[in-house]
Amino acid sequence: MASNSRVYGKKGRGQRTSSIHPLVNVQAANDEDMTDCDSENTFRPEASSPIDEEFDSIALGRTELLHLGNTSTVYLKSVALPIDPDFQMQAKAQARRSRYDYGAKLELKYSCVAAAAFQEEEFDKHSVVDIGEGLYRLSAIMASIPLEVLRLIVNGNLCKAIHDGNSKVAEYYSEDAAWQQNVNGKNRSAAIYIRHLVDKEHNAPTPQQCRKVNRRLRSYISGDRQYFHDAVALDNARNYRSSIEDIQNGRHHHLQGLIKRAQQIITFCAALETRLSELGPDLDNVALEKPLKYVGYSINVTARGAQHDKGDTSWFQQMALDAFRLEAPNAGFRFEGHTVCFMAHPHEVSIAESLIGIITNSMIETGGGFGVFQGGVQTTSARLPGLDDTARAVFWKQCNHWRIENTPYHDNLNFDYKRLMALQKDEDSMLQSCSRLEELKKTHDEQCKQIEAGKAREFKNKEQDRALIADTREDLNKLEQEMTSEFKEAGLLDVIQDLREDMDAAEKQLDEAHESA
Repeated sequence: MASNSRVYGKKGRGQRTSSIHPLVNVQAANDEDMTDCDSENTFRPEASSPIDEEFDSIALGRTELLHLGNTSTVYLKSVALPIDPDFQMQAKAQARRSRYDYGAKLELKYSCVAAAAFQEEEFDKHSVVDIGEGLYRLSAIMASIPLEVLRLIVNGNLCKAIHDGNSKVAEYYSEDAAWQQNVNGKNRSAAIYIRHLVDKEHNAPTPQQCRKVNRRLRSYISGDRQYFHDAVALDNARNYRSSIEDIQNGRHHHLQGLIKRAQQIITFCAALETRLSELGPDLDNVALEKPLKYVGYSINVTARGAQHDKGDTSWFQQMALDAFRLEAPNAGFRFEGHTVCFMAHPHEVSIAESLIGIITNSMIETGGGFGVFQGGVQTTSARLPGLDDTARAVFWKQCNHWRIENTPYHDNLNFDYKRLMALQKDEDSMLQSCSRLEELKKTHDEQCKQIEAGKAREFKNKEQDRALIADTREDLNKLEQEMTSEFKEAGLLDVIQDLREDMDAAEKQLDEAHESA
């Protein structure tokens, strides 16, 4: 492995200086996108800081820096590939299937979905469980989601349903709908959005396309010379960011010198391969039922979507999108974003991001999406740091009013309550049935004990009868041996023989009774 750093802009005679060089180091280190380079184990890229509405900053690319000839030194981090086998095994071990069928849970009631999601977070020891199960299980968080929309984001394709004119979702996603007016910035409201990876026909990728992307991503971190040009193509899919020399020395743009990122690619590929292995070969070229997803939170969804489209957010979703575009250049893959959930209280934000991320399988470890870090960790914009306490209270009051007026919030709560009562009635009936079954079981067990006791007594009596027969035979034999000729002549031998026949008959009856038992 060559030097771990590549240096640009060496200081020397005649070098030009730049008046913006204090900013250059910051922007160049992140190379115009990554928000999580140095805080990767702590913060989630999709939960970035609040968007500044008053001005835009312009990030400088690496090539622009070279042309500027600034006085700053830019260090490009590197990573040795392939990564250590132990690290690879750790990454593969993170891949798993979802622990619950959330579609089935949804048909019971909202709180069942939330309870299962909390158990997943608790199992994974995620910090969001510190909120407490009672607060996490608030079905109100999902009550702002129309039931059909909820079903589609859990088990279907919301994008396809919208563009195919599904009447149950059209009222929320048509251009003049209140939801769209809110999303477009005419009203402010804290919301959870989902970015779906779909093609130009709004379909999810096919298994065959996913397998090709998996191979490209695996080759990207393989360190194998034969894939260097493919790695350069992936890094430079949007603009020039890497050369063959960079790839040879482990300076992959998307990895930023971090072993953790290589592991996350391995985890995603392993999980996605598991999902694809469950499909028959006849479905290789049929679009998946559920698009791969990315879940995020924002107070300004439109501005946040623009950030995503520029590539200024999560490194993983941008890398995956570029890989799909390279493998299927005519499919027109892109991210299509839709708001799905509205919050009305600050404490709902972290819960909602965690909850929606889990039930939609949007995390890399389940192979259903591009979420790299746990949801609900960094949602600082929900604190509204630029406002005083009074203004914050007004904002959340407006959010609550908007949610009640423009979502099926109360209808869903009432519907969920009715389902809860129906389930409670069924549960009471089931408890009564279980109680009756328990009584019958006790009666049956008692009868079995009595039968066994009777059999034991009967067996004991039969054994006593056999012992008596044996003793009688022995006495008859002794009597015959001691009998004098006078008694024999008197016919007592015939009497002894009759008694022996009686003993044989009695013993036969005992044997027959034993066989029938």
